[in-house]
This record gives sequence, structure tokens and C-alpha cells, in this order.
Amino acid sequence: MRIISFIFPGQGSQYVGMGKSLYENYESARCIFDKAEDILGFALKTLCFDGSGEDILKTDICQPAILTCSTAAMAVLKDDYGIIPSFCGGLSLGEYSGLVCSGALLFEDALSLVQKRGRFMQEACEETEGTMASVIGSDENKVNEFVREAACEGVISVANMNCPGQIVISGEKKAVYKAVELAKAAGIRKIIELKVAGAYHSPLMESAKSKLRKELETVVIKRPSVKCASNVLGTFYSETDDIKDLLSDQVTSPVLWQKCVESIIKEKCDLFFEPGCGRVLTGLMKRIDTSKTCIVIEKKEDLESLKTGV
Repeated sequence: MRIISFIFPGQGSQYVGMGKSLYENYESARCIFDKAEDILGFALKTLCFDGSGEDILKTDICQPAILTCSTAAMAVLKDDYGIIPSFCGGLSLGEYSGLVCSGALLFEDALSLVQKRGRFMQEACEETEGTMASVIGSDENKVNEFVREAACEGVISVANMNCPGQIVISGEKKAVYKAVELAKAAGIRKIIELKVAGAYHSPLMESAKSKLRKELETVVIKRPSVKCASNVLGTFYSETDDIKDLLSDQVTSPVLWQKCVESIIKEKCDLFFEPGCGRVLTGLMKRIDTSKTCIVIEKKEDLESLKTGV
């Protein structure tokens, strides 16, 4: 029997039309979307299925929307297809979907948290002049060196360790542009400035971190019943970890996604599902370990093509 993990996408994977196929074809998905719309108090389904691309880009909308799509796809996998994971995790925002999957966090609480998380992060972006850039084709040591040298221009840090050869830096614009300049001078050919509102997963998000920590005190988070990977640790949550502290730290800390995936792989997991929207994590998996199977689940066709015996 294959060992299964669910891995959940983060912000940036959203698109108009996401979740529509699942909503139209599966009762379990309809229940999740209807519940989310009742809790959020706005027309989430319209925004996801038929809204404008501009609306779905707003942080306080796209974060609960992605969580809802991921949870709906997960519900279909579990309830309609009987596919149950032994492990789970998610990139940045996706970690909340992972905690819902693990039984540590109720969907209703996660939805409220990520809506506020999105608002707090947007407010922090408006308070600062930040940006992010993806450095492709370099290693961790070199990128850390670029970051150290560029720190003379302002706040800057490593934000994401996504996969071999793909590292994201984040911080004040002058500092990020200096690091990009240094990387280009060192022969790094591919550097992409990301289309984001600000410097996520950097010290510039400190105000969002403190606000989120207060909100986390209002919800109950249990010990995960399915092993769930933490972005901050790069390993699974343990019995002694304070999940609320780690979730608030995540806002200003690097996302150690490659290490999260490697921790799951060490547990002999060989089949990954990416439920929700987009295929970003499936693409990263090809760079982390080509021997593992990763299946995107975002439409009815994806589910119908599943082989029996998975």
C-alpha cells in the first residue's frame, strides 16, 4: 500500500474559476463552500468562480478563498474517494489547510484566522516599502552572502527555501534591488521580482505577526492526529511545540518548504496529492525528488482520472 501525503498551496495559486468544477459535481465540496460563505459574509463563490482577477488578488480575499478550495478538494478526496493521508503540510498560507487536514484546527477557525492574517499582512505592506525576488540557479550559501551584503541598504532576509536552486528573498526595496544586483554580478542569470504587495516572511511583517498572535489566542488548536509539517521548523510539529507561536513566527520567518517535503519523504511517503488550486507544489516536487508522484486535484477530471488502488 502506498503512503500518502496531502500538500496544500499558498497565496499566488489562486485564479478565477477555482473550485467551480468541484462545487458543481460533489456535495462534500458544496458543503465547504457554502459554510465558508456563511462565515465570511461575502460572495466567496462568485469571487472564486466568476469574479474578476483583480478581486481574487486581494490578500484578505484570496487567503480564505484558497483555504476553502483546498479544504473542499480534501473533503472530496476523503469523503468521496476514501483517500486518507498519513502526512500533510502546506506552503505558507497552505499550512493552515494542513492543520485542518491534521485535525488540529477546525475549518471555521482556520477560515477566520486566514482572513484576518491576510488583512494584517496587507496592512503591514501598506506601512512599509517592500518587495520580494526569486533567485533561481544559486545555492543557499551564495544567496545568504548576497543578503548579508545588501543589508547595508535596509531590511532584507531569505523568505522561502522552495526547492534546490530556487530561493526567495524579501525586504525593503532598496535592499532587495541591491541583492539582485549582486546576484547578477555573480553570474546568476534568472532573478524574478515577484508581483506581491510587500515583503512577506520578513521582519517587515512584524506588525502582522503581533496582531495574528492575539487572534490565535481566541481559537483552540489541538495536537495533530496526522503528522503535519511546520514551515518554520522544516519538520513535523512535535508534542512539545507551541503551534500558535510557530504560526505567528511563520509570518516573519523563512518558509522551509524543501525541508518540509524532505521530512515527509523520509517517512517513506511516495504519493503526494496537491488539493485545491494550481500546481505550484507539484512543480516544486519535480525539483526536490523526481521519483515521487504528485497529483493535482482541482477539477472533476482530476478525480476521475485517479487509478484504482491509490
